[in-house]
Amino acid sequence: MPLFSKKNGEGQEGGGVTVMMPSGGDVRKAQAEILRLETARAALDRHAGEVRAELAQLTASLGAADLESFLETGGAAGEQRVRIHDLALEESGAAGALAALFPRLLGAHKALYAAQGADLRRRASDLQEKLDKHLRRRDELLQPLQDHEQCKFVSEAEKDAEVALLMRSVPGLAASRPMRISPTVSQRLGSEINALLRKAATLEARVPPSKGSVAGVTLAELLAGADDPEAIAPSRAAVEAWFHQASAAAERSWYLANGGDGNRGIPPRECAFQIVWTMGQIDWQKSGFTNMPAQPDQDTIREQARQKQQARAAGAQVAPAPLTPAELQDRADAAGRKAWPVPAGLGVGAEQPAAIAVQDFEAE
Repeated sequence: MPLFSKKNGEGQEGGGVTVMMPSGGDVRKAQAEILRLETARAALDRHAGEVRAELAQLTASLGAADLESFLETGGAAGEQRVRIHDLALEESGAAGALAALFPRLLGAHKALYAAQGADLRRRASDLQEKLDKHLRRRDELLQPLQDHEQCKFVSEAEKDAEVALLMRSVPGLAASRPMRISPTVSQRLGSEINALLRKAATLEARVPPSKGSVAGVTLAELLAGADDPEAIAPSRAAVEAWFHQASAAAERSWYLANGGDGNRGIPPRECAFQIVWTMGQIDWQKSGFTNMPAQPDQDTIREQARQKQQARAAGAQVAPAPLTPAELQDRADAAGRKAWPVPAGLGVGAEQPAAIAVQDFEAE
């Protein structure tokens, strides 16, 4: 136990260490700004996705509208072109708004880290004041005792620390006799202050990740991988829009590669997706999908093996007994033909070829 202690008071932990709760005003303000920007980004992403979908649909059907207008059957190609132009402007405007939003979002995250760091430094400053007061009181109590006894008094923690330092200087001694050091209140306060200051410095130097990637086979896996509140990652709406387009493209690609001619069945497939983003925006050039044949499960593999074994067993029962070389030659002589040389070892019990090649010739 320490030589000097203090009775726990209200609002104090064991050893007299006061729990300092952060005010959190600046932290809450920074968090509110991040939430405001994230809400605006989600709305922009949804709007941009709707605009892209309508723009793609109108652009794809423009040829048919032009044909109807040319045939004078009531086509509205002119109105459709005007709408396409307006949608292109809306898409460009949404992209520009998103480009302007991401630097502000990055700054809001940095402001949050700075506010959290400042809050920790305030807590460390309050603890430092408490430590200074505690040390002054300790010295006031300790000095008369040392003057009275004409010697120096040290706490058990200081003594244990000196012994531990001495033991570490002797090889093998520290391992054979572990020390249990009971720190004093001042030592605990000092350790807590240093830990708060280190954490504050780490937070203040932190930069939120603005690049990343996620891979998965389902939309839920992609959303879970991109859901990082500490990173500038794509919004849920952006991930969903990309996944739906990528899924449709993967299905078309698999159909054209395996069943586009319509004369054969399309084999089952598995598809893996990967999303790559920079500053919260999906990189459509680097993101993509990979189609692969679906792997059968273990039950299917066992059933296929059982069917093959049954087929082999049935074939062995109905297969005729193989002919000997002499029987083959007799049949060939009777038909006036000459058989090709029979491979050595071919006979009863050997694997019989499906057909024996023969060559016509004139009887001598």
